[in-house]
Amino acid sequence: MANNLSNHDGLIVIGIDEETDYSICDVTNDPNRRKTQDIVAFLREKKFAGGIRPTVYVQPLSFRKSEIDVIVIKNDRNTPYYLTEQYQGVFANNIYARIMDTNTPKNSSADINIVERLWKKRFGIDAAAFDRALLFLQTPCDWVDSDDGKKFYKYAPEFTIEDISAEEYRNGYEFYLFNQYDSYPRWYDINIYHHQTLPDRWNFFIQRELS
Repeated sequence: MANNLSNHDGLIVIGIDEETDYSICDVTNDPNRRKTQDIVAFLREKKFAGGIRPTVYVQPLSFRKSEIDVIVIKNDRNTPYYLTEQYQGVFANNIYARIMDTNTPKNSSADINIVERLWKKRFGIDAAAFDRALLFLQTPCDWVDSDDGKKFYKYAPEFTIEDISAEEYRNGYEFYLFNQYDSYPRWYDINIYHHQTLPDRWNFFIQRELS
């Protein structure tokens, strides 16, 4: 479920029986019931590649006077997830995925086209230009100055940031800035281009670093 090919969270519902017309089975007194901290501790003990583990939490829900649990596996770009040491029937270095209602067999890895899509998801290759720009902005050190006063992303130079201009800057607060230490925030507009196309325009503020 963590090796998610879609752009939404994975869900595992505990307390719904598919074999009996999706009837509700109350999990309140289930001795095998697990809380978020139980699952997080379980995953922490496993040897995931790169030490990166899925983000998981348990969401209890009351439904028809009964309680069920929904295990939420957050969607992210850290795919593919796989173990570097075998755990019971889960083999090391095998990449597992769930396609439709079918899981990858434990003694094999997902098909090569699925593995390729998971790696593309990690590096943003499969994303739209706007989403890729947001991904690249998470690493400011990878943006390089060019001779024309713009910056380009060194691993995908077709993405450029137009020279930041304070020509029509404004000073002022939004409600979420009242807990900031700088009493003089300054706002700017920047353009980020993909080739010659402008996917979107961003508005941001800069604060002075106070000693």
